[in-house]
Amino acid sequence: MQEPGKGVWVAVDADEAISGVISFDMSSHPAFEGRREIKHLYVALDAQGQGIGQRLLQTALAECGTAGACGIPLAVVRQNALARQFYKKMGGVDIGGFIDPGPLWRSDNTVVAWDDD
Repeated sequence: MQEPGKGVWVAVDADEAISGVISFDMSSHPAFEGRREIKHLYVALDAQGQGIGQRLLQTALAECGTAGACGIPLAVVRQNALARQFYKKMGGVDIGGFIDPGPLWRSDNTVVAWDDD
């Protein structure tokens, strides 16, 4: 059984190939202020534009809300304009940022959140 507010959801296509995935859990990064975070959201290139990312994100936000979490954030590389546009369309708001030092490369990240007000 999946713990409320923590989990992984996978989208599969008609051929049962994975077309998208989202994971969410408590965050340990100070930029997220102890909240749950969306750790990964990925939709295969050939599956983009079909509403898969939207459904995965809505599912994760609902799951986190059921667990009593509010203000669910995620980090996105500042230069990833397509993802940032999608998050804005989905109601996400930029609330901060941080530099991730690696271990593989340094990235400038924006923190986007969906707040329950």
